[in-house]
Amino acid sequence: MVITAPGEVSEEADSIMQLIEAGARIHVRKPEMNEPLLAKWIHQFPKEVYHQFHLHAFPELANKMGLRGIHLKDGQKLPTHIQWNGILSKACHRLADVHQETTTDVDYLFLSPVFDSISKKGYKAAFDLTELAQLLKNVNRKTEVMALGGVELENIRQVKQLGFDGAALLGAIWQRNTTSERLQYFKKVKAYAG
Repeated sequence: MVITAPGEVSEEADSIMQLIEAGARIHVRKPEMNEPLLAKWIHQFPKEVYHQFHLHAFPELANKMGLRGIHLKDGQKLPTHIQWNGILSKACHRLADVHQETTTDVDYLFLSPVFDSISKKGYKAAFDLTELAQLLKNVNRKTEVMALGGVELENIRQVKQLGFDGAALLGAIWQRNTTSERLQYFKKVKAYAG
């Protein structure tokens, strides 16, 4: 999965389209945008790719636009008035939450930060990796757990060895300047992840 850069980046729409074609699911996280701006941002893409977008805000908008998923912040619940049949993901930042959340109706969790963040300077890895591997191996779960925070080519195999079901890239993708560089990097990470 790829999470959008929070702010504006060059060649963003083209990069997202190319990443989708290469197999990425896109988590749309634009914290500075209000709902109308976010709707306008999504409308720049063809409707055929909406099924690849997971929205990190405004669940009503995700429902209205027919997006693939809604992502909830740590502690956030889906509003009861929303009839949601798509994918539901959630953020968590404590190992105890993984144990608790893997028994809920959430399809997958982002656990972060697993490694030192690339996009958020000073946001350090929060887990003992041995303890994390033990938890992922032993917890009885129906919910997938994805690694987030500092995930890059150099540690993608470790993500799999730890027992994660997948990973999300943010800084490792968007620190590259062009669509071509981003796409090549994504393909390398995907190949290494096996």
